[in-house]
Amino acid sequence: LTKVRGAGAEGLTLSSTSLTVANGLTLTDGDVTVASGHGLSFAATSDGTTMSSELLDDYEEGTWTAVLNSVTSTLSSANCHYVKIGRVVHIFGNIDVSSLDNSDGSSLSVGNVPFQASSAGLSHGSILRQYNKDELFPSTPATDATGIIVSTTNSFNVNSGAKTGTNPFITYTQLNSSGEFNFGATFLTD
Repeated sequence: LTKVRGAGAEGLTLSSTSLTVANGLTLTDGDVTVASGHGLSFAATSDGTTMSSELLDDYEEGTWTAVLNSVTSTLSSANCHYVKIGRVVHIFGNIDVSSLDNSDGSSLSVGNVPFQASSAGLSHGSILRQYNKDELFPSTPATDATGIIVSTTNSFNVNSGAKTGTNPFITYTQLNSSGEFNFGATFLTD
């Protein structure tokens, strides 16, 4: 254990495995890099009695390109973004469909989501409708999109406000053959 001495070094202690800073740390340039499997520990706070971790071990942001699963379609654009903080993922974007085979009866499924949702659930989001001539969802009760469910297969489905039978999701047959929509969701990963 070595006390670091010199101008501005008060409160620093250096050992072969750690550096202790007594009064905060300021970087004037550069990044803090944390080794894989480690992170920022907030264990000193001990807030929740049922908490499972106080370690922030991941942050990432980027873009992804959505696809429509199980249907013939052409997308003019699929501008999608994500931010991942720890296990929490926020996805959002705009998908512009220039052509869609809306004779397919399967559920609308947007793929290539960059992370899988947790198998424990907690994977809901919202669909933002655009009431204009270029909307993919017609203005009918059956296509009153009420939210999205992100799955463990890197995709999401869009809930219908007026489900038919046992299928709670909007199907391709209920959509216009072209148009666009915006979405946003927050979910947990495993």
